[in-house]
Amino acid sequence: MRNEKIIGSVLFLIIAGLFFVISLDFPSVGHPADVGPGFMPKMYSGILTLLSIILLIQGIREIRNKQTVTQTIYENFGLVLGIMALSIIYIFLIPYLGFYIVSAIFIILFLLLSRVKKVITIILVSVGTNLFVFLFFEKMLLVPVPVGSLFL
Repeated sequence: MRNEKIIGSVLFLIIAGLFFVISLDFPSVGHPADVGPGFMPKMYSGILTLLSIILLIQGIREIRNKQTVTQTIYENFGLVLGIMALSIIYIFLIPYLGFYIVSAIFIILFLLLSRVKKVITIILVSVGTNLFVFLFFEKMLLVPVPVGSLFL
């Protein structure tokens, strides 16, 4: 029987390494003490590496102690694939329809796929998320959000 903890930790270590290598190409700022654009990806890569090593150690301990390795149940595999497909479609539609429209549709479909049944919850989460992004990012931080090429 295979140990998912070891497999997952190795995959996450590879991903962390790739992101760290990519972040090395980010431009540096003038002063070495200043935080540049590569700081956060490097920090996240370090955190992911640390957590992956912890997971790897847990997996190795399970094998050494000959504990029963839990077998993954794939009953929600279709749900996971649906959410992944929805996320990919979301990313590709943002440049055409804009962030707010696509995000509202994505959140509604995501909550429906996640079996949320209360209509008021679905509407409030969708509108509230978009309202938060608008107020916090566009108004307070002055970060532009993609409008979409169909509306220009």
